[in-house]
Amino acid sequence: MFSESHLNSESHSKTIRMFLLLATLIIIGITIAFLFKKQSTLTQSSLVQEVVSIQQQLPIRIDAFTELSNVEVGEMEIKYIFLVYDNTSQPSVMNIEDGAFSKQVETSVKSNACRNKHTRRYLNSDVSLSYHYVNEDKVSIAEFMVPAGFCNT
Repeated sequence: MFSESHLNSESHSKTIRMFLLLATLIIIGITIAFLFKKQSTLTQSSLVQEVVSIQQQLPIRIDAFTELSNVEVGEMEIKYIFLVYDNTSQPSVMNIEDGAFSKQVETSVKSNACRNKHTRRYLNSDVSLSYHYVNEDKVSIAEFMVPAGFCNT
C-alpha cells in the first residue's frame, strides 16, 4: 500500500501538474490574444511618406467630373480633397448642386471602403480617412470621415 508521505507526494505532484497546466493555458490565452489584437501596421512617419508619394502623382483624374486634387496627412489621418466639375449638362449624372450629393457620395465611399485593399489597409492600421469634395469655386459640397477600424465593425 501507499505510505502517507507517498500520498502527500502524489497529491503534491498533482497540484504542481494542475498549476503548470493552468499556467500553460493562461500563457496560451495571452499569446492568442496578442496574435488577434489589431496591430497598427503603419506609423505616423510611414504614413507621411506614403502621402508624399501620392502627392507627387497629383492631380489624378477619377472620372469625367471628379479629380483628386490634394492629399494631406494629419495625426494617423489622411485627408483626400476632390475637385468636382460642373456636371449639370449631363442629366443622368448626380447634380452636385443637389443636396443629396453629399449623402450619396458618403454612402458610396463607405460602402466600398472595405472592398478596396488600399483603404482597407489604412482603416485596419488605425488610420482615419477624411474626404472633402469642393466645386470649381472651391466651395465645399461634401465632407465626411471614415474612422479607423471601420472595416472591423
